[in-house]
Amino acid sequence: MKSWLVLLTLSSLLAGERLTLAENWFMQSSRKVRRPGSVLSQPGYAPSEWYPVRVPTTVLAALVANNVYPDPYYGLNLKRIPGFKEGRWLVMPEDSPFRPSWWFRTEFQLPDSWRGKYLRLHLDGINYQANVWLNGRKIADAEHVIGMFRRFEFPLGENVRFGAPNALAIEVIPPGLLPNRTYGTKQIQATTGWDDHNPQPPDMNLGLWRDVYVTAGGPVILRHPYVASKLELPSLASAELTISVEVTNLSARELTAQVRGEIEQIRFAQSLRLAPAETPWYALAPTAFRSSACAAPGSGGPILSDRRSSICCGFPRGPAVGSPTAPRCASGSATPKPT
Repeated sequence: MKSWLVLLTLSSLLAGERLTLAENWFMQSSRKVRRPGSVLSQPGYAPSEWYPVRVPTTVLAALVANNVYPDPYYGLNLKRIPGFKEGRWLVMPEDSPFRPSWWFRTEFQLPDSWRGKYLRLHLDGINYQANVWLNGRKIADAEHVIGMFRRFEFPLGENVRFGAPNALAIEVIPPGLLPNRTYGTKQIQATTGWDDHNPQPPDMNLGLWRDVYVTAGGPVILRHPYVASKLELPSLASAELTISVEVTNLSARELTAQVRGEIEQIRFAQSLRLAPAETPWYALAPTAFRSSACAAPGSGGPILSDRRSSICCGFPRGPAVGSPTAPRCASGSATPKPT
């Protein structure tokens, strides 16, 4: 039996490891689209009378861009858009054009250099639920893809094509599909909230409101890096840092991963064994490595730099592997290691 050794660092990734799907989208209401997702997500399907859009967008913003409705920021135009209601409301009107689900569809090609890598589809913001189809196959449904402020990612496995277009179709379901009664609260769903003095858009911000993209990388990814600090009181002269990060084994084999990090002049590394598809939390306490105390800001000593590649330093914006919450997490190459 063999395990595999994977070296993980928080070094920067090349821009080519992320493919942002912003262009070549088309959108239409399910009231006008009678085909199922298995058909709409077939490469080569030709949308007829769909609206060309750019993602991210809400449905209303896309319709305004296509001159279906007037600019809602001008005069009383917002009140003239179907589905508008005065005051604060939580239930989507029955006759609103935004009550049915809306389809977003695009086609894209993957770099040939991504062959053999682990590919994942990322949806950074959907409002409010979604069914996701790729190349004729449903890869996620609305039972699990729900919540405006959640980020979703899905393994693409063997369902992608190289050297030919891939078709992605996303059916977005709006918030507000609730029993029509009086609610004694301002918010009952994990979506945008509004107050009386700020008119609510008729679509309730329905749509793909953040980036959609595909990433490629190795068999292990890092997510959600976090540093807990304990200051020396009352002097504030130093701080003990406890570092944690979520580590995921995307492969079907056992791996031995080594996580490395750096805080100013402090370097550390630790190995951990990962079962297939396992996602443990890796935590490194200050006692686990030497020189764990860092000078606190304002004490005259060094402070944490946001330009150093490290689990606990600031993360500059950039492409991601596995999770947009960890933009500088990378997976290295895998080489056999006897056990």
